[in-house]
Amino acid sequence: MHVSCLDVPRAQGHIEDIRAKYGEDSNQWRVRVLGEFPTADDDTVMPLELVLAAVDRDVMPLSSYIPIWGLDVARFGDDSSALAKRQANKLLEPVKRWRNKDSIQLTA
Repeated sequence: MHVSCLDVPRAQGHIEDIRAKYGEDSNQWRVRVLGEFPTADDDTVMPLELVLAAVDRDVMPLSSYIPIWGLDVARFGDDSSALAKRQANKLLEPVKRWRNKDSIQLTA
């Protein structure tokens, strides 16, 4: 479900405040009014446009490379641990994720 403040009659004051303070070309407008993801941010590693372009790109695996597993251990908190299998520049299967596991539980 996607909701934009433009569709909510009672939000006109909020819309005008954000428009006046940040402008319609800002990430604040995209997020707070349109309900969209930001295009870029100060604490963002990659802009959304680059991620979306990479997802849509066809990648041919280089068969001369052996498959490699990668494990990012998050342990506890808000982050998830992630296990990925790739061959050169291609992800071979979906990334597996777990939460609230310690190092021993993840490697077992």
